[in-house]
Amino acid sequence: MRRYWIYIFGIIILIIATLFLGRKRFVESSGKVRVVQNDHGFHLMKGDEPFFIKGASGSVEYLDRLKAIGGNTIRFYDTLNLKQKLDSAHKYGLSVIVDIPIPAYSNKYNPYETEFQQQRYKNLVENFVMHYKDHPALLMWVLGNEINFPIFSSGEGFAGYFNELVLLIKERDPDHPVTTALRQSGRHLILSLWYRTDLDLIAINSFGGVKELEKDLNQIKWLWDGPYLISEWNDEGPWNEFTTKWGAPIEPTSTKKAERLKDVYADHIEPLNDRCLGSLIFYWGNKHERTHTWFSMFLENGDRTPSYYAVNQIFQNKNAQQYQGPVLDFLMVNRYGPQESMLLTSGQENTADIFFDAPDCNTITIEWEILPEVWNYSHHVSEQKPPSLNHLILETRDNMVRFRTPETEGPYRIFTYVKDRKGNVATANFPFYVISQANVQN
Repeated sequence: MRRYWIYIFGIIILIIATLFLGRKRFVESSGKVRVVQNDHGFHLMKGDEPFFIKGASGSVEYLDRLKAIGGNTIRFYDTLNLKQKLDSAHKYGLSVIVDIPIPAYSNKYNPYETEFQQQRYKNLVENFVMHYKDHPALLMWVLGNEINFPIFSSGEGFAGYFNELVLLIKERDPDHPVTTALRQSGRHLILSLWYRTDLDLIAINSFGGVKELEKDLNQIKWLWDGPYLISEWNDEGPWNEFTTKWGAPIEPTSTKKAERLKDVYADHIEPLNDRCLGSLIFYWGNKHERTHTWFSMFLENGDRTPSYYAVNQIFQNKNAQQYQGPVLDFLMVNRYGPQESMLLTSGQENTADIFFDAPDCNTITIEWEILPEVWNYSHHVSEQKPPSLNHLILETRDNMVRFRTPETEGPYRIFTYVKDRKGNVATANFPFYVISQANVQN
């Protein structure tokens, strides 16, 4: 209860301070890339031309494809070999939003606690900015991704120190805007960042909550009506989807995810045009986040998912190439859907079936894979795809597979990949839990 009243008191103080001090005035820079304000709202300018961000957050892979489908921007999280990545983006005419990785603040562990630590990160940030600030592909800096900026406290001095880093970047590179990326769930965090720092704009990572983004921002519009970028967006993530009884999220088919992407953009992102500087779809490339297929636009071998074509239609509207690959309706195990929370015994034989359609079924190949569930999933922790257990596959025939469950108790998934000869793939997976024979008998 005490924490609740502290929270309410903090909100009141923030509102009172805003009313007495007045709204923070938007300061327009004179940099090569800058945020400007006119009668129609906020806009990003690159040189003398307006630049609306249509891009993706992800890896350096397939940048030629991003350009080909109408994208103009890529956000890089990984700064390893950044010069080569910037060069590659520039080769294809793409602008780059570069993350400056700094550790997140925590009241349990403050990585900026001592003067030595603070100076160390200042040196790292300064050297990093000075090294890349003149690259022609650079569009803006993102100082930290979801860094846990304190809302109502100083965070043991972290709030002030963070703004020192912001000012340091702006001093060393006045030609590119500086922002930081935060989760959508932080309306009060937006206010705290805007009034306590010198950021040029706010970057918001939004997934299923993007449907509520306009409403959330309108609730604080009387206190903050500044510019923002949707720095990550996609449909519902594994943290929001329906789950099995043991907590494994149920992933929609790639076909369903692509359909929802187009609807989400048309209904909830495209109308945001007076303050929104653009958006970045997540994830360009292949990334394991609870599964290796949830957000990935491509499989590991470069096969294009239906979401790739959905993004193409988002970027190019009627001029976009239509998806003509396989359409996957659903996957069943032992004639049950994943919402049934399948409990299987170790060593049990099972069948999985898929229901799909394709322009030419004679050109279709179907592959299967069994993987352990990534059970120790943790946000911001890099994941690796676990080793396949395909020795458990006993027989494949047409749209069916026969497989044996693992001997080790625990959670697993069976994946299917429906491919054509043009590099297109539809995917689905089914979570199941294995109980050992010994426990069943007991």
